[in-house]
Amino acid sequence: MKNRQDPAELLQYSGEHLRYEIIALWQTANAVPKYAKGTIEHFALLESFATHLRNLIEFLFHPSSREYVRALHFFDDPAQWKRTYTAEWKNLYDRACNEVNHLTKGRDDRDPASRVWNLSEILRQIEPLLRDFATKASTKRLHPRVRELFEQQPDATAPTALVALANVTASTATPTTPYVIVLDQLWRK
Repeated sequence: MKNRQDPAELLQYSGEHLRYEIIALWQTANAVPKYAKGTIEHFALLESFATHLRNLIEFLFHPSSREYVRALHFFDDPAQWKRTYTAEWKNLYDRACNEVNHLTKGRDDRDPASRVWNLSEILRQIEPLLRDFATKASTKRLHPRVRELFEQQPDATAPTALVALANVTASTATPTTPYVIVLDQLWRK
């Protein structure tokens, strides 16, 4: 994207990239419970969920910067999009950043209970913000495909799929599987 002020560019951009972020968040949340805890698939999906969550929190709350597209760019008057970046959202954002990057001092590995992600609750919190954004953003700037996400019947891509995620949690606790043995076996093949 060359110009975040160009409605035509934002329209195209949101129809592809913003729509992708929203769908990816919902679909990874739906997919995590399909894999056994401690498997690489479980962790990869959970990390993907955290990455898309982080991206959407930045999109909704963070101020404009030279490099990133933000929610406020989709309003004719950017002042129309004011959301309070509460401590709860900041903590969730920091957690997503720290748990996706395992090699940081910000990871809290002391308390396994603190590493449980309540996926359904997180989706219940972010869905109204995304819906509000989609409802209020300029029709000249936000692609109709983004708005359509909030009008669909329940399926794996629609926010109404949250009903199917009642009390779904996942943990980023490091598995006890000896990865060295698994990697050694893969190396020898």
